[in-house]
Amino acid sequence: MPAGRRRYEVWAGANYGGGHGQGWDVTGYQTSSDLITPIFSMSPPTASLQATYPSLAQGPPPPIYPHETPSAAFLNGQPVSYLPYSAPIPYMQQAHFDVQHQMPYGIFVDAGYVWTRGIHLPFWADSNQVPADLLGPGNAQLNRPYPQYQGLSSNLEDGISNYDGFLLTVKHQFSQGLMFVANYTWSKAMDTQTVSNWSGGDSGLVQYTYNPMANYGPGNADMPNIFNFYVVYQLPVGKGKHFVNQGGVLNAVVGGWQVSSVFQAHSGSPYTPTMGTANLSGSLANNWYPNRVGGGTVPNPNINEWFNPAAFVEPAAYTFGDSGRNVLFGPSYKDLDISLSKGFPISKLGEGAKFEIRADAFDSLNNPNFGFPNSSIGTFGVGVISTANTSRTMQLGARLSF
Repeated sequence: MPAGRRRYEVWAGANYGGGHGQGWDVTGYQTSSDLITPIFSMSPPTASLQATYPSLAQGPPPPIYPHETPSAAFLNGQPVSYLPYSAPIPYMQQAHFDVQHQMPYGIFVDAGYVWTRGIHLPFWADSNQVPADLLGPGNAQLNRPYPQYQGLSSNLEDGISNYDGFLLTVKHQFSQGLMFVANYTWSKAMDTQTVSNWSGGDSGLVQYTYNPMANYGPGNADMPNIFNFYVVYQLPVGKGKHFVNQGGVLNAVVGGWQVSSVFQAHSGSPYTPTMGTANLSGSLANNWYPNRVGGGTVPNPNINEWFNPAAFVEPAAYTFGDSGRNVLFGPSYKDLDISLSKGFPISKLGEGAKFEIRADAFDSLNNPNFGFPNSSIGTFGVGVISTANTSRTMQLGARLSF
């Protein structure tokens, strides 16, 4: 590169790719054909070992290309990975507007609006997919952009995201034994792919590599309504309290107890119906979305019929489906956790030392929080939910702090 024209860029938001800049990545290994015979010996083979395995050598074999660059045909016929040499820098734009007000009785109210936009985000797809205008019968491999390779796993860095959220928080500072925080969020999260910053996003849910905006839809974390409530209440029982205001054994038994609770509720997350049958698009890559001929929702969804599979049909061969990504939403989530605790001061161990006992009940109401339905169109049990995410769990504990 001529002097004065150097450019330095970070690779990408998903910076765990294994290509090391050369555009492809190879893992070298050897496997014993019978899983018994050693490949090589790190130390000089003993006489008996050499007699058993006459070809056994000391140390690993030399690399195939110790002093030269592999030929251009080195990986022909194989799937490879690719990271752009000059990946654009991902960046975020943000705006935040917030209003706060102190109400009577120690109640604090905060209302705000948040907007974020992501540019040049990771978009993992197969860059060797047959283009739409070349779909058809015949040898599809020859219609790939790089027919010498199979799949070409790539991070194209042309994804985007948008988030709009209204947040309301109501807080009561700790007084008279009571403290609580309640917050509600009403939001919309959209993106082309929800990436975990590792080798892919959305479990590979992409239909057409060359048009990322065709994948634009609700993000995996899109939950339009989220409500959280946290409360701590010191029961008014025991010495210095409204009830049983005395010391002694009775206070040790019934006084000083504290109840805390966390309640969470949010809308269901989105999911994508895909064809569960063989991909007849002829594109040799990615997923195959169905054609959408109806809304897909049902009046009273239940675990045996969460959505209407008849609203999604198989596209014609050598075509892509017109349904989108994350077009349906799964079950909502509700959870109530409750804790009961009491601390016993231990002055002999120093100021602030205490012994605490507590009982915790997670998902105390045993509310079933179901998983996603089977969304593979054309398979057995499509639309049926067969998993749950939570169940009631109880535990007892003790802690000594000093």
